[in-house]
Amino acid sequence: MTAKAATASAERYQAILEAAERVIAESGFARAQVSRIAREAGVAGGTVYLYFESKNDLLVSLFRERFQAFLAELDGTLAQAETAAQALAGLVRTHLAALAERPHMAVVTQIELRQADPDIRRGIQAVLSPYLDRIADVLARGARDGSFARDLDVRLAKKMVFGTLDQCVTAWVMSGRKYDLAGLAPGLTGLLLHGLAGPGGSRAAAREGRGG
Repeated sequence: MTAKAATASAERYQAILEAAERVIAESGFARAQVSRIAREAGVAGGTVYLYFESKNDLLVSLFRERFQAFLAELDGTLAQAETAAQALAGLVRTHLAALAERPHMAVVTQIELRQADPDIRRGIQAVLSPYLDRIADVLARGARDGSFARDLDVRLAKKMVFGTLDQCVTAWVMSGRKYDLAGLAPGLTGLLLHGLAGPGGSRAAAREGRGG
């Protein structure tokens, strides 16, 4: 394949993903037609199946592509954090901003993926696991450096942090996106830091998180 052909192929792939994101968000996964996705992507109907085995594969691939971009951005944010409290603040900010900037993807992640069949859920979980590992790493770091309680149950706290972020985005989607999702980051960070910090460290951790 020539460089020009490879570029054209990559552009078609991205166009299909962009169209799938819109169509699935607007119509729901069950009613989203591959023919409509192809039409909005500007490709022939059969072209979609040159890149994806099925509509299920297209959904998982869409999630994987968007999530990999999110993780790359998150890793840059975490690398700049000097403390675990700052890292958590950056994680919250990045999570909310990423979905606020892609409202169609927010609908896909919060609504459509929850109704998917078991095979899709397994594919999604495989993509999601590295993010959960990053949350656990931030929490373990905080337990070591004193930002959080030293006896913190990291496995339980990981579920709390992800679940809180997840519910905030779901509530925003269900409200019709009537408020600034990214604007929730400072207040949400403060609440999480107060819950995670040990006795006497709550105010300091929350103050540091807001500063980060």
